Amino acid sequence: MRFKDSIDTVLATSFLQEFVDARRTAGLNNAPPCVRSSSPPKELEGSPDEALSANAGFVSFGIFPRHVEGRKLNRTI
Repeated sequence: MRFKDSIDTVLATSFLQEFVDARRTAGLNNAPPCVRSSSPPKELEGSPDEALSANAGFVSFGIFPRHVEGRKLNRTI
């Protein structure tokens, strides 16, 4: 993610870290895993350098079949 404003960058970084930390909370341990990193994930290998320029890092959510089965789909996405 790239933000023009430094305050937006700090807010976004803090906000996204909450997703990562929330999974450790009791009752949310079955939530989709969230990974935040300053380097691009392997899935983006080969992308143009300008597309990988981020000052707020990268975030990935792991969505597995158990997260979207049946009625869960409407609550997951």
